[in-house]
Amino acid sequence: MERDRGTPLYQIGIAAQQVGLSARTLRIYEDEGLIRPARKPGSDQRLYNDQDLIWIRCISELIHGHSLTTVGIRRLLDLCHEAGLDAHLNVFSGMEPLEHDLALAAREGWLCRDEDGRELPIFMDRS
Repeated sequence: MERDRGTPLYQIGIAAQQVGLSARTLRIYEDEGLIRPARKPGSDQRLYNDQDLIWIRCISELIHGHSLTTVGIRRLLDLCHEAGLDAHLNVFSGMEPLEHDLALAAREGWLCRDEDGRELPIFMDRS
């Protein structure tokens, strides 16, 4: 019998090991609103499924491979949500279209701004 890829199986330490990140990084992703792991009933223990691991790898690729900030990723998720898209696995699974979309967003002035209208960085300064 094949198991459901959406069934939470992995505790945070195992999930972190599976994706090559630290448990602290996964907590940061959660604090930033990029992931929402399931919780073990009656405790605060985080549980991750295979789909969560795919998404976490994608987030890591966006940050480390494409120099996006967590704010930039959050903004992209918000834009996808506003457009009625399922961003997690459809939009971000192909990085080439994403790069095109990011270039378009930059040209069109789709920037992240805080409540006071100050511009927030979407890309990390790697200089």
